[in-house]
Amino acid sequence: PSLPPPPPPAPGVVQDESQLYDALFDGTISIIWLAPGIYFLLTIMCDDSALCSDRDVTIQAIVPGSVVLDADAVSSQTRRRVIKISGSATVNLIGLNITGGYAVRASPP
Repeated sequence: PSLPPPPPPAPGVVQDESQLYDALFDGTISIIWLAPGIYFLLTIMCDDSALCSDRDVTIQAIVPGSVVLDADAVSSQTRRRVIKISGSATVNLIGLNITGGYAVRASPP
């Protein structure tokens, strides 16, 4: 006999990049729990950033240290920040390994 499909993840529990983007867009989710793994952030969510938030949110690994957010921006040809926080938003990043970001610093005035 075949097994029934697994239940959908609880709101805020993320298992891949697509679900991470969806959770960031969903203003009703205040804590985003990331399942262990490498999240290759190859999409630009806003401006030059793979992830963006203009609201208060926590992004936390279910198992501390088991999550890698990788923007894979290894050169000026793939300029991409890992995350951009806009306005007065507070974004807590807990238990995450963050890599692969690339940004050009603005020249001082």
